[in-house]
Amino acid sequence: MIASLLALILGVGVQAPERTLLPGYADLPVIAGDPACGPLAAEDGTETDCVTVPLETINEVFYEYVGLLERSGWRFTGGAAVVFYFQRDRPDGGCEGIDLAAMADFEMLERPGFKPEDMRFPSMIMFMKRPEVACVAEAS
Repeated sequence: MIASLLALILGVGVQAPERTLLPGYADLPVIAGDPACGPLAAEDGTETDCVTVPLETINEVFYEYVGLLERSGWRFTGGAAVVFYFQRDRPDGGCEGIDLAAMADFEMLERPGFKPEDMRFPSMIMFMKRPEVACVAEAS
């Protein structure tokens, strides 16, 4: 229901099932947002995937993805504000991770001339692949 509502708000239809986030690594389905912004590769080789959402819905969509990661076997290990860290055990005994980050121009809200319709300005939710992370216990 929430995903349907967000799709309506974002003006996009139900996402095609063949598009996944971090394909071959996490294979997460797109549950909200527009996946046209990814996948990306950073200069340091970090693979990143993303969805764009209006600033007005970024918190709700971010937490929808938190739930998706947890239901997909990733455990929350920490984070604050705009970046949450998740990891899962690898068969070799090590751990791999995903950093989930929300990126938006929040300073826009403070600028003179800000209008409520500016809340529709695109923001991003990023999924960063971390093939090797130190194994830690689940955060409480």
